Amino acid sequence: MRESMRQIIVQGNMDKAAAAIANGESQSNIVDVTPYGARNFVVVLTNGWTDADLGFLVSYDNVIWSPLYKADGTRALFTTIGTIVAVASRALFMAETYALGNAMSIVIESLDTTTGALLVQGADRAIQLAPLY
Repeated sequence: MRESMRQIIVQGNMDKAAAAIANGESQSNIVDVTPYGARNFVVVLTNGWTDADLGFLVSYDNVIWSPLYKADGTRALFTTIGTIVAVASRALFMAETYALGNAMSIVIESLDTTTGALLVQGADRAIQLAPLY
């Protein structure tokens, strides 16, 4: 069962970590989140999104990478973003993004909404991770 997405507005001048998924790719660069410590993040899509779920890989040593899961055993995903985020500058939040701040590094993934397989984006995607203080 898919979890519905809650959209919130991010205001102010916050320190943000940058991620990008290149056109034709399905995973972002590695983002170092250690400077932010254990805190929640708002994921800000700055220039659109090809219809896909958005998931996270986390690493505590930059060697072993694991998908981020919720306590109920399902993968932590922002689902069907393309149908909800038709314009740029959407901010996405869910409780499980708190776990991102406990990792050393993260990778953002574009995933097929049906199969969960990696799905390429149709343009360069700039993504910001805004820590909540």
